[in-house]
Amino acid sequence: MAFFLRRKRNWIGVIFAAFLVMGAFSPMAMADNRTDLKGMRGVAYSPTPTDYIGSGAGKYYDSDFCNSDFRALWGKNSSGVGREDVKNISQNLGAQYIRLYDWDTPQASQNLGAKYIRLYDWDTPQARNHKGFLNECNKYGIKVLVPISNYFVGLYDQGQASNADGYIKDIVGELVTNGKFHPAVGMITVGNEPQLSGKSPGAVVKAIEAVIKAEEQLGVAQADMMPITVPEDFGRDAIEGSSYLSGKNFLSTMYVAAMQTSNPGSDVSKWLNETFPNAFPNDYVIITELGRDDITAGGPDKQATFDKAAWEAVEGSTNNKALGACIFQFTNQNWKGGTEAAYGMNTKTYSGKVAYTTSNQEYPVDTLTPKPVYNTFQDLWTGYAEPALSVESAAASGTTGVDASMPTSELIYKVYVSVYGRSAVGENAEWYLIHITPLGEKLQYDVDDGTWIPIEKITASATLPISTLNDGLVYQGELTQGTHIFMLALDPLVNGNKDVNQWSVEVEVVEVE
Repeated sequence: MAFFLRRKRNWIGVIFAAFLVMGAFSPMAMADNRTDLKGMRGVAYSPTPTDYIGSGAGKYYDSDFCNSDFRALWGKNSSGVGREDVKNISQNLGAQYIRLYDWDTPQASQNLGAKYIRLYDWDTPQARNHKGFLNECNKYGIKVLVPISNYFVGLYDQGQASNADGYIKDIVGELVTNGKFHPAVGMITVGNEPQLSGKSPGAVVKAIEAVIKAEEQLGVAQADMMPITVPEDFGRDAIEGSSYLSGKNFLSTMYVAAMQTSNPGSDVSKWLNETFPNAFPNDYVIITELGRDDITAGGPDKQATFDKAAWEAVEGSTNNKALGACIFQFTNQNWKGGTEAAYGMNTKTYSGKVAYTTSNQEYPVDTLTPKPVYNTFQDLWTGYAEPALSVESAAASGTTGVDASMPTSELIYKVYVSVYGRSAVGENAEWYLIHITPLGEKLQYDVDDGTWIPIEKITASATLPISTLNDGLVYQGELTQGTHIFMLALDPLVNGNKDVNQWSVEVEVVEVE
């Protein structure tokens, strides 16, 4: 018998059911690292506690919470108290990037707090140490868009270039060890809508220059330098006017354009596929804020529908320089009020649980409650496990390939199963693996002992961690002459429930002659 033909098709559950209808289914001059960002699936993140009022008063002397003082928000503290947002963002939501807004330094807190009116009140600052946060992100496979905030950009307009250069070097210095960036660092953002915030284009250019100079001073090789973006309203022509950046080929090796939008998916699609590439055909682009608040959208359910359509416009973009997006944002920002407070994927309420800063100041560890938009993206990003079947044939001696003259007894077929994705509730999926022989016999794979059991109809199901299904060998042996059909049907148990509309089926047809 020779391996004659293998055809792979993705079939929907209805076709599968046509074979077995009886109870079949129960209820992504410098090296260019920008392409590393391809497929960015991220969220904007500002874990502000419910008693934060935006002023920096008291213990909240700035708006940076991704540091050792507030570990219980994004991880767990030494007492085991913690909300573990980073773990949630990665393992439950399925995001791969976190876009931040504020990243302070001890030096900036101590020096500028006394000299200038940065916020409203200023207590003796605690140390700003972000290594724990970066380590937590790396633990869960998250890449961080580390910010150079508008505050540091604005120092250039205030005639404080020397201070600004120093603080930016401090920020970059915390990210670099022995000339290498921390593995959790994925990108550097300079400002946030800086011109809308009154920062000049010249100040933004100087901040970008300071980042690259800091990298060089810290021994970062050109091949290891980070992509840089400016969300969102910064004119590219100002960069072209910088002889320093031009000498570094910045625009063609490090620069990524960014937009921020609450427009519908149709606008996003047109902008990514037509407007932007027509204007800047050589530039990469990301969306650093994508989505609409639930008030403007018409309610939480409509927010979920709106944001899903906007995301699908990004994911389905035909512009190969469109790298992805960050949903705005992970939690509601209660202190902002109105529509600005209602963009989050989660609501935030005081639960009575508290933790303490490194200087023993108490802060609440609030409860996050998922909104429909969270559940929608959880399903989009982690719920749809994709089944895959593959068939190989080889001589019994281990020689790969197929030889039509090979004796029947020496031709071995191997069937492998893989699943790409995860269930939205963890690791499990309900699945059926069926083999239909040329004689019409129906065999179902038994996960418990790895055997194939004859059946009249599909009456049994197996639930198991999807990770065990990656490149799993489920059949090894000879196949009789004729047409063999292997089918894998999978329901990812989205949000803990089976859904007949979720079934995905992969079919392999093997013809042996």
